[in-house]
Amino acid sequence: MARGKHTIARRPPVPPPPPPPTPNTSLALLRELLKNEGEDTEAATTTNNSASKKTSALLHQLGIGGLDGPVITLLRRALASRLLSPDVAKRLGVKHVRGILLHGPPGTGKTLVARQLAALLHAAEPKLISGPELLSMWVGKSEENIRAIFQDAEQEFKEKGSASALHVIIFDEIDALTRKRGTLRDSSGVLDSCVNQLLSKIDGLAAFDNILCIGTTNRKDLLDDALLRPGRLEVHVEVGLPDEAGRAQIFHVHTRGFANEGCLSADVDFHQLARLTPNFTGAEIEGCLLYTSPSPRDGLL
Repeated sequence: MARGKHTIARRPPVPPPPPPPTPNTSLALLRELLKNEGEDTEAATTTNNSASKKTSALLHQLGIGGLDGPVITLLRRALASRLLSPDVAKRLGVKHVRGILLHGPPGTGKTLVARQLAALLHAAEPKLISGPELLSMWVGKSEENIRAIFQDAEQEFKEKGSASALHVIIFDEIDALTRKRGTLRDSSGVLDSCVNQLLSKIDGLAAFDNILCIGTTNRKDLLDDALLRPGRLEVHVEVGLPDEAGRAQIFHVHTRGFANEGCLSADVDFHQLARLTPNFTGAEIEGCLLYTSPSPRDGLL
C-alpha cells in the first residue's frame, strides 16, 4: 500500500539576535528617554502623543511594557545625575541617589524594572538578593552576609575611585529583612542587627557613590522608617496595575518571539485583549500567554 505524502511545516529562518548593548548605546537610550519627556510627565503625555509613543517604543526595546510612568519617574528623580561625568558632578556638588524603593501589588514588574534599569546604566551585573536568604542561625553570620554583598563594590571604589563601575544591588522582598525595629519578638535580636548593618552600608561613615540599592516590596508599611529617609532608599516609586494601554504593551512585549518566528496571526488585536483582561498584572498576562503557547502537535517543532 502506497503511503501518502505528509507535508512538514517548517519554521522560517530565525533572525540573528541583537548585539549586546554597549555603554554608548545604553547612555544614548537613556538620554533619548529623558529628552522625550517634559518636566511634567502627565502633561507631556496628554499634549504630545508622538513623544509618548516614542518613549514606549524605546522602553519596548528593554522588554518593559505598561510601565512608562514609573520608569520615567525613576529616570528623572534617581538616574539623570548618573549622566554627568564624575568631575562635573563633583564641581557642581551633585550627590547621586543611593537607594530606590519600588512598591506595589505582586506581579506588576518591580523586579523587572530594577533589572532593566541596571542594564540601561550599563552597570556591573546586578546582584539580586532575596531577604530571607541572608538570615542565618549563627550569631553574627547574618550581618557578615550583608557586608559581603557590598564588599566587591567597596574594594573597586578604593582601587579606581570615581572611575569605578556602578554596582546595582537589588533586594527582592526587602520587607523580610528590614522590618521596623522592636516590632518582632526575636530573642537574639538578629533582625534588628541586620537593619542596622544595612543602614550603615547604604549611608554610613564609609558610603560609596558607586553603589545603587534598589528594594522591592508589596508591604511598604512594614519597613523601618530609618530606611526610607533621604540618603538611603529615598526615591519611592509605586508600580501599580497597568491600564488598558499598558496591558496592550505587555501583550506586545510577550509576543515578540511569536512575531519574529512568523507564528503570530496578523488579526491579533492587542487592544481587544487588553479590554478583556481588566485589573490583570504583567505576571498574570504572561501566564495567560503561557497557556496559549504552541505545542509540538502544531507542527512547529
